[in-house]
Formats: sequence, structure tokens, C-alpha cells
Amino acid sequence: MRRIAPSASRPSAARSSWDALVVAALEGAEATNGFVEPATAEPRRIAPAPGSAPDVQVKEAMDAAEDVTEDADIVQPGDGREGGF
Repeated sequence: MRRIAPSASRPSAARSSWDALVVAALEGAEATNGFVEPATAEPRRIAPAPGSAPDVQVKEAMDAAEDVTEDADIVQPGDGREGGF
């Protein structure tokens, strides 16, 4: 494992985390003895592309859904502070 000389200008805690990130970048997260976790292969969840089949399905479901906000009482953060609620 390659040693990186800590910078004297950073506090001790910041210096150790900075060094661990440098070691992880150079040698991989496994070289940091658990200080930096390795990257996962989990896919990110993003919105479907416009016009794609999943996008059309979501829009159809939203259009078919019942509007539950029609009869809702909307309460603002300041309501009730002066006893008038």
C-alpha cells in the first residue's frame, strides 16, 4: 500500500479522511481498510424517457387516478398560531 504524506495545513480528522479518499482513488476502496466503501453495481432510478412505453403507462395511470385533493383542507404553516384555527 502506497503511503500518502498528510498535509500539515488540514486538521487531523480531515487529513485522515482526505488521505483515505486519495488512497481509494489510487488503489481502490479495499485498500482503505473499510474507511471508504467500494462502489456498488446498483442501477440508479431515473424517470423513463419521454414517449417511452413506461412513460406512457405512468401518464395514463396519473390521468385515470382519482383526484383526492379536491375535498382536502389545505393547512398553511402559519395557520392556527393565533388561536383562529
